[in-house]
Amino acid sequence: MKFRINLTEEDYIDYNIFAGMNNPNGKKTLMTGRLDMPVFLLVALIVIWILKKDAMFVLFEGVFFAIVSIIWVAVYPKIYKGMIRKNILKLKKNGKLPFFESEDFELTDEEIIGTTETEIRRCRYENLNKIDVTADCIYMWIDAARAWILPTRELGARRAEVLNLLNSKAAEKIVVR
Repeated sequence: MKFRINLTEEDYIDYNIFAGMNNPNGKKTLMTGRLDMPVFLLVALIVIWILKKDAMFVLFEGVFFAIVSIIWVAVYPKIYKGMIRKNILKLKKNGKLPFFESEDFELTDEEIIGTTETEIRRCRYENLNKIDVTADCIYMWIDAARAWILPTRELGARRAEVLNLLNSKAAEKIVVR
């Protein structure tokens, strides 16, 4: 099966956000970022309690800090996604965005072949690290840091055909999210 994929800047940003939210290091960074503010506020509350001794003031500050912490934990994933987006846009501005806007794919019985203007990449199905399937995209991970990005809008009606082929060749590696 042969087809052409045209990626947009938004596809590449979405890929990086997906990778950042779903790999072990990204999950650890996200969890650390979510917990930083509550821990800092808890330490501040303890310091206020030690220095102030006014129970009503400490109680008020404790309630306020708890509300701020809850909001922070809820909002931090959006902040994290925004940081990833900002870094990708900075790479684009510097001309270092490492993705191909157009790539021809061939899914054969033994391997996946991706052809761009400058290179040909081949990967046997059994050598794929993982295949993540979302509503918007299929990510075929070549290794821990690189993946082929197949947006659903580009595959159209062929999405089911591609998924059937991937399921027949590497079903144990498919993760539906």
